[in-house]
Amino acid sequence: MLLLLALFVVVVVPVVGSVLAGAYRPHWWRWQQVAVAAVPLPGLGICFCLYVIARTWLTATPERCGVDACAMAVGISLLLIGYALVAMSVGAVLALLTLRLATGRWGGRRIRP
Repeated sequence: MLLLLALFVVVVVPVVGSVLAGAYRPHWWRWQQVAVAAVPLPGLGICFCLYVIARTWLTATPERCGVDACAMAVGISLLLIGYALVAMSVGAVLALLTLRLATGRWGGRRIRP
C-alpha cells in the first residue's frame, strides 16, 4: 500500500499535472508547467516535516520527550524531506518528458510523423 502511495506521488500526479498544465496553460514557460505539475504534493510534505521539526525544537522538554522521542521525530522528518526532494526531482523529469511527448517538441522543433 505504501508503494502505491509513493508511486502515486512520484509518477501519477506529475504526469497528469503536466498534461493538464500543457492543455490549459500552453502560453506558460515549460519550467512553469513542470513546476506546477511536480511540486505540490512533495511541497506539502516538506512543509509538514518542517513544522514537525520546528515544533519539536521549540517545545522539547526532557519530561515531554522521554529518551529519544524528539530525536526520532526530527530524524524521520529529515528523512522524509530527502524523500520528498527525490520525489520532486523524479516528478519534474517525468513531467518534462510528458510535456515533450504531448507537444511533440524535442529541442524546439516539431516532430513530423
